[in-house]
Amino acid sequence: MIDINKYYDSCSADDFVDNNEFYQYLKSFKDIILWGASFTGLAIGKKLRSQGINFTEYWDLRAEDLYTILDKRVSVPFSTDYNREKTTVIICIPNHVIMPQVIQELQMNGYYNYLRGDIIYSGICCKLNKRTGLSAKHCWSSRECRSVICKRARNILMSNFSHSKDGERIDFLYGVFIITTKCNLRCKYCVQFIPNYDIKKMTNIPFESIKRDINKYLSMIDTVGTISVMGGETFLHPDLGEIAREFCKYDNFGFISFPTNGLVPILEKQLVGMQDKRVVIPFGAYKHIANEKQKEIYACNIELIKKSGVVFVESNPIPAWLDSKRLVKFTDSIDYMISRKKSCKSPPRNLQVRDGKIHVCDRSVALHAMGVVDYPTDYFDLTEDNSIGETRNKFRDFFNRNFYYTCSHCPRDMKDRVPVAEQGAIEAFRPYDIEYVEKILANAKIG
Repeated sequence: MIDINKYYDSCSADDFVDNNEFYQYLKSFKDIILWGASFTGLAIGKKLRSQGINFTEYWDLRAEDLYTILDKRVSVPFSTDYNREKTTVIICIPNHVIMPQVIQELQMNGYYNYLRGDIIYSGICCKLNKRTGLSAKHCWSSRECRSVICKRARNILMSNFSHSKDGERIDFLYGVFIITTKCNLRCKYCVQFIPNYDIKKMTNIPFESIKRDINKYLSMIDTVGTISVMGGETFLHPDLGEIAREFCKYDNFGFISFPTNGLVPILEKQLVGMQDKRVVIPFGAYKHIANEKQKEIYACNIELIKKSGVVFVESNPIPAWLDSKRLVKFTDSIDYMISRKKSCKSPPRNLQVRDGKIHVCDRSVALHAMGVVDYPTDYFDLTEDNSIGETRNKFRDFFNRNFYYTCSHCPRDMKDRVPVAEQGAIEAFRPYDIEYVEKILANAKIG
């Protein structure tokens, strides 16, 4: 019997994978469902066919529009009933934010045989390894995988990065640099809570501060798989070209992305310095809320980037976002905060650098940047004049704390689906009703 976790580890390693045992495992099921009929699902479906594995159908919320893919029926998830013990579902939705909810829905409907298609893709489809190295054009342009959070890419980078610094290695899968809180949109469920910023606090971080943070951060860590340079709207920062050039002086990151909603004019000077093979500009799925003028801007931006030679990718439309909830404080209980930190996946995935500080997550950034509350234990100061060795030691202590006070603002359940990019705002600091708070605390198993 195959050890799936061990197989996942091999898929995420830096070299080719022996998939024979995995293919035999798939053939032991009567029915194989591919949940997600976009680029990842199509790539995995083609690969399975090439190996003589006849999967049953696709599941996708867009079933009515797609109808068939690879001559296979596309159905709404759970609309067809299968023998749970003889069926496996391969999750071909490479979105790590909604992955927990997808798994929860499978389990609630009795499907306990499921596989992570985003990881399997690395093992059966990915052509990159420690000898080929990494390329944003290869990894991003196909739109087949979730390159922004890819363990295989991180491991390929680590295998090709021999530089050794003092003490235990500091390697990250993903990191974020916040360079602006300005935005042309007002997304109701923004994970950065931009609509809740006072107008006076919506600003660009000065380039000199960003340059200092880039140098200190990348000198301190060993490697980071992907860095996302974000806002707000990234392309509202006038010094984006200079920022890109500063990052590209370093060789200890795999990719650097400059996400955009695509609805503000991109300037040629912002693209100068982005021709590095590790750079990519991902366009988010916002066209459905754009007016005609914004759609024209989007089209012009695409043409400009094509001419510039910078790698870009247009995101697949997604049916829903997850509700980012609000920023209210639930409790002063240390047990609650320890519980939230222990179950949280943000620290290893979502540390955020903003204006001289490394914050533990986007909630920490919002609470501090809006001036709501100052938790000095919840950010790491990059402005201190310490040696690299001393900085690394202090950072390890910071990163390994068993809780942060920001955790007291984090609800246990964040799996509610909401409309994608719905314009408006929620009052992030409006208290929840008492029944909801009691439910949160009860689920955390504290008083």
